[in-house]
Parts: sequence; structure tokens; C-alpha cells
Amino acid sequence: QAQNETYVAVDPLNSRNIVAGYNDYRRGDSTCGVSYSTNGGAAWADATIPNGFVRGTAFGGTPREYFQASGDPSVAWDTRGNAYYTCLEFKRGAGVTEDADQSSAFYLYRSTGTNGASWNFTGRPVAEHNDVAGAGNFLLDKPLMAVDDSTTSPFRDRIYVAYTAFADDGTAYIYEAHSADYGEHFSAPVLVSTGSSLCPRPASATHPLGTCDNNQFAQPFTAPDGTLYVVFYNYN
Repeated sequence: QAQNETYVAVDPLNSRNIVAGYNDYRRGDSTCGVSYSTNGGAAWADATIPNGFVRGTAFGGTPREYFQASGDPSVAWDTRGNAYYTCLEFKRGAGVTEDADQSSAFYLYRSTGTNGASWNFTGRPVAEHNDVAGAGNFLLDKPLMAVDDSTTSPFRDRIYVAYTAFADDGTAYIYEAHSADYGEHFSAPVLVSTGSSLCPRPASATHPLGTCDNNQFAQPFTAPDGTLYVVFYNYN
């Protein structure tokens, strides 16, 4: 199958350095693919995101948590030449595989000094949902990233990831998490979407976090003064 859900970012320090992410199907199921160019896009090479397994801390303390599929990549650069890659990783669960696990998570990978040719291991967790027993219908989805690339911002090089949490109660709220240490650690999730008079008909019976409870495709942006903006679709 062809690669899809493509994303590309150019190094603000050197426009010849470009990193691109995509869903890669060459192994069969989707995985997080990445390519890089160091000559302005005239030639490209594949690299490998080391997403075969993660530490498993959030999944019962198991030393390795394997995911069956991954995708929804986004890429960005900071003001010091580091490239970043975010990726959704998940288990498909019973009915698709013999494994009941339906866990899902986002991880961030950093390329330092190689312009996208290699990435740190293991991926640093942005958000993780443990459903090893396959008890529910919860999915973390569509993580898109922005890095504050203003050298005058008080939050210079802070990494923001915005995403959708499809919950068991039928809601789909937008959240954001951020890192102030080059992707080593991320904050607790912050709710972005809440309620509005523009959402008089919530999609779920409970809508515990506001009437605008059916959202997706969040994209964060930063302003030169460090202000964070998140735009997203609402379907209410």
C-alpha cells in the first residue's frame, strides 16, 4: 500500500534539512515511517523510528509493551537543530487479533545532531491509556505537534502535542500536553475543548467536560510571544 497521512517540516536553522513522517505499510500493518533530506529535498533516505516496543511503565510495569500498529505522525524542529517526531501507537484488540489488549499511546522521538537520520530510544510518552484487558472502547488519536520556535518567546523550544481522546462514554474531547525539557518529560493532559453556545446538541448522553463533546483533528500553533493556539474540528 502507498504511504499516507504525510507530514513535513523544515529546519529553521538550515532549510536544506527536511524531515517527513508518514504511515508506512511496507511491513503489512501501518507503522510510523520517516524520511530525511539534507539537500533541500533533492534526495531522500529512509530512517527508522525505534517504535518496536516501549518501556511499559503505564501498562502494568511490564518491561516491554509491544504495539501492533502505529501512525498519525507529525514532525517539527526547534531553534537548536533538534528534530522531533510524534506517533500514535496502539493495539487493535480482540476481533482483529488474538490479543484482547486495546491500549493506545503517543510517543515522542528526538533526532539530535543527525538531521533525522537516527532517533532516540525509547520513545518518551506524551500520553498513555492502559486497556490491557480490552475492557472498553477508548482510543487516543491524532497527535499533532508544534514547537515554540521563537527565540524571543519565554517558552522557547517548548513542545506541544494536541490530540483527541475517544472515550468509553462516546465523547471526543481535545487535550494538550507539553514538554519543557526537549521531549524528555510531558505535562499532565490539559483539556482544550469544553462547552459553547455553538454546541447545543451534545453527541453523548453524559458530556461531562462540556457540550462540545465531538471533536477531532487538533493542530497547535505558537505565536512569537509564546501564546499557544489550538484549532480543531467540532462536529456537534
